[in-house]
Amino acid sequence: FGGVKRRALRAGRAGGRANAMAAAVDTLGQTLRACAQQSLQSHLYANAVFLAERLNAHSPCEDSLHVLATSYFMSGELKRAHAVLQGCTQGANRYLLASCCVELGLLSEAEQALLGADSGLLASGELPSGDAVPNGACGLYLVGVVCMRTQRRGAAKAYFTRALELNPYLWCAYEALCKLGEDPSEVDAGAAAGADPGVVTPGSAGPDVAMEGGAPPRGAGNDVTPLPLNMGGPGVEISGCTPGQGSAEGSPLSGAMGWGRRARQGPGAGPES
Repeated sequence: FGGVKRRALRAGRAGGRANAMAAAVDTLGQTLRACAQQSLQSHLYANAVFLAERLNAHSPCEDSLHVLATSYFMSGELKRAHAVLQGCTQGANRYLLASCCVELGLLSEAEQALLGADSGLLASGELPSGDAVPNGACGLYLVGVVCMRTQRRGAAKAYFTRALELNPYLWCAYEALCKLGEDPSEVDAGAAAGADPGVVTPGSAGPDVAMEGGAPPRGAGNDVTPLPLNMGGPGVEISGCTPGQGSAEGSPLSGAMGWGRRARQGPGAGPES
């Protein structure tokens, strides 16, 4: 009986040590991730890369790869970010991979990363739903960028329009339509069926509800938690439309923000009398 009791006690101690080690490993991973995010938000990109590399070695998974690739991307190491994201399947990593590909000029790979099995839709002229593309409206905008750079203007217009319908605050899609010679004021922004649930549209929230800074909308397949980067700030000027390429007046953007008027007056213009 004494021998059985001693073996049971040893097994209990071993189990307790294993549980304690697992808890310590989890705590270290959480600490590395939080510190890497803080470094990114503080624009200390070299420090973020160092911490993210330790995180990925300590706890290899797609979530850790997202932190590492984001750190590489923000520090300008696009090829390294592109390399570590190969084979990733979760939405946030596919979107980040596509962003790297666009910057590196790998447009067909960017299209494949965003559309996956739906990449044949471009040839047929059909549009995937916002949920089918990682990062919702932003993903659709990026597909539009790929189409515009590969001289598919009709498809580019369709993707930019759909992105603006899902997110009326996506100024880059609005500006891209202007560059294509379209009139974005005709887009029924935010009113499309199946509008992106991660986007606060005019009238969809009360005056006390604020949009989370820098947090991209969550869509189907976007299982990795994107890093909460807020790269904007007060005093950031937004460029306007090229004169003669679309009207900035009368759109939800110009009505809510006065962007159309600022686009014409320039960044140094004062308030309208």
